[in-house]
Amino acid sequence: MGNSLAKHSRERISAQQASTLEVIRRFLVRAGELYQRQITTALIGIWNEKFQDCDSLLLGQALDRLERTCSYFPTPADVFKALDAQVRHDQNSAAEAAWGYVGRYITEYEWGDGPGGFIPGAPPMEGRADEALRAAGGVRQYLSATPENLSWMKKRFVEAYIRSVANPAFMLPENARELLSELTGNGDRKMLPPGESGSELTR
Repeated sequence: MGNSLAKHSRERISAQQASTLEVIRRFLVRAGELYQRQITTALIGIWNEKFQDCDSLLLGQALDRLERTCSYFPTPADVFKALDAQVRHDQNSAAEAAWGYVGRYITEYEWGDGPGGFIPGAPPMEGRADEALRAAGGVRQYLSATPENLSWMKKRFVEAYIRSVANPAFMLPENARELLSELTGNGDRKMLPPGESGSELTR
């Protein structure tokens, strides 16, 4: 059973790398034509070495962005910058969508006397959005906030949501975060916003 799972994992990784290498090949062919650059075997090898472990979809989006904005043949450093920009764009888009979802959820299910401030039997809020809302102040603060305060609350929500995407341990209760830190050797607790503790993020 273990050998079968390991083989499946290797095959999946191999397929992902093959897809990424194909994205690289297509881009270099196009870039060679656009920038009148000779594409050598050595150049292809360098790009494959640098980017073979990248997600093919994310890499493709970053290379498309470069093709639209770069006026010279890009270097691997340019691609890494584009990848970073694409990741930030995707994270911000996801956080903005989650903030909109939270507003719609509260409008539909809010009930001051209900458990947690919601109508009894209401479907649970999506976990990451729920925890980011708590980190930003919670439902009651959302409902009582002035437009200016709501703007600041949204900023905190977006920051918390993005941190949870980049570091899932951010949204764990404090004791679980400490255990994970001990097991991995990472200082995950430093990802908490100033003044917040794990107990304040949980019911």
